[in-house]
Amino acid sequence: MRTFFIVFCAVLVSSFLLSTKDSLAQYATPDTWSMHVTTSGFKEMYEGIMFDDGLTLNMNLTSRYRLRTNDFGSDQDFYQYLRGNLSGINLGNGTVSGSLFLRFADDIDGDDGHDWGDGYYYFYKDSLDQNLDGENWDTRFYHGKIVFDSVVENTKLTLGRQYVSHLKTVQLDGADLSYDINDKIKMYAFSGGAVSYFDTWDDDYLHGAGIEYKIFEKTKLRGEYLKAEVEGFSDDIITLRVDQNVDFGHIYGEYSNIEKAESFETGGTFRIAATNTTISLKYLGVYDKIGDDTSYIENPLAYVLLPYGKYDLYNVGVYQGLFEHIALGAGVEFRDVSGNEDFFNRAYSKYYGNIDFIDLPFSNTYISLFTEYWNVNSNSDVNNDENKLQFGAMVSQQITPTINVWTGTRYDRYKYDFGFYDRGDKGRKRESIRTYYMGGKWEPNTRFSFTLDMNVENSDVFDEEDFATNYTVEAWLNIIL
Repeated sequence: MRTFFIVFCAVLVSSFLLSTKDSLAQYATPDTWSMHVTTSGFKEMYEGIMFDDGLTLNMNLTSRYRLRTNDFGSDQDFYQYLRGNLSGINLGNGTVSGSLFLRFADDIDGDDGHDWGDGYYYFYKDSLDQNLDGENWDTRFYHGKIVFDSVVENTKLTLGRQYVSHLKTVQLDGADLSYDINDKIKMYAFSGGAVSYFDTWDDDYLHGAGIEYKIFEKTKLRGEYLKAEVEGFSDDIITLRVDQNVDFGHIYGEYSNIEKAESFETGGTFRIAATNTTISLKYLGVYDKIGDDTSYIENPLAYVLLPYGKYDLYNVGVYQGLFEHIALGAGVEFRDVSGNEDFFNRAYSKYYGNIDFIDLPFSNTYISLFTEYWNVNSNSDVNNDENKLQFGAMVSQQITPTINVWTGTRYDRYKYDFGFYDRGDKGRKRESIRTYYMGGKWEPNTRFSFTLDMNVENSDVFDEEDFATNYTVEAWLNIIL
C-alpha cells in the first residue's frame, strides 16, 4: 500500500499540471474557529509606541483565570503574562531588536479540602502545584533575546533564551547564527543549554547546523543535523526536506533519522480553481522502532524523541466549494502497524466529513457540521467497543463589530486512564470523550479584549461518577500598552 499511495500522489499531481492556473475562490471561515479547539490564548500586539528616533516599543499584558471543577473537587489558578519587544535600533548597516516573554502563576486555593475518604488525593494536581512548592508565584521565562539583523552583512545573530525553529523547533539558552552566502544558499548553526520548566539544568546541551539551497525559484532543499545531550542521553537527529511550490499548490517530502531509526513523510495541498476544489495528501512512515533508550520526558524535545513503533499512515482529504455560501469536506485516514499492536501503537481507519455554511442563514454566521467514523482494531489495552460513529458541530456569530460568540461540541479518541484503578476490566484504558463548549470575545478597540470560555467534558476515562463530568471556565484579559 505504501508504494501504491506514493504512485497515486504522483499521478494526481501530474494530472493537476493540466488544470487551470486561475486563483481559487476563497471560502473564508472566521478566525474564532481556532478558539473552538483551544482557549483564546494570546492576542497579537497591534500597535506600538513610536519615539522620535524611530524606536518602537510594544508591550502586552495578559491576565488569565482558570476554574476547573467536578463532583469531587475544584481548583482555581491565575496566570499573568508579560510580553514586550523593542525594535528600530540602528547599528552599522543593520538593526538591533529585543523581546521578552514572562509568565507568573499562582494556585488561588491550593490543594486544601481535597480529601478522599481516609486517604488523600488531589485530582487537579498539576505542574503548577509542583513548581510552586511553597513559593508565592511560579515564574516561567519563555524567552528573552536580542537579535542582530544584518549588523554584519548577510548575517542574523540571535542571543539569549529563544525558540530556534528551522527544520526542528527547540528551546535553548544560547545563540542562533544564520549566514546568507548568496540569494540561493543559506547556512545556519545554533548551540546552547537545553531549557526545561520541570527539571533543574544538569549540563544539558543542544547543538545543530543546517543548510538551505534554493535550487529553482519554487524549489527549496534543506538539511539539518541536531545533537541533543539531555537527561543522560546523546541523540543524533538528521532531517532532509524538499519543498516544491507549483501553480496549483505545494508538495513536500521529509526524511528523518533519529539514532538510526528512519521515517519519511510526503504530501501536499493542491487546488483546482475552476471547480473550487482543494485536495490534501499525506503519507508518514516510521520504519524502525524508537525505544525508551533514546527518549526522555521532561523537556520540550520530548515530542521528537518519545518512543514509537513502526507504522504507515495515509491521509486523503477533499474540500469542495458549492455555490457561494456552502462547502463540503471529506477524507479518510489509515494507519497500518508493523508487528504487534500495543498502547502506544494502534492501527485504525478513520472516515470523516463536514459541511460548512458561510454567511448563512445570516451575515457573519458560520456553521460547520462534521462526523467521524472510527474502526479500531481490537486490543487488550482498551475496551471492546472499538467502532464509533460520532458527530460534532461548531457555530460562530459576529453579533456586532466588537462582539463575537461561538459554541459547539466535539468528540475525542485516545484519552486514557493510565492505571488510575487496577481492578481488572474496570482498570483498562477508556477512550470516549464528548466535549461541549461555548465562548465569547469582546474587542472594543485594538488595545483591549476580553474573552470568556466555558467547557464541559463528559468522559468514560474514569469509572467513578465524581470524575465523569468535568467543567472548565477560563477568562482572558488582554491589554496592549
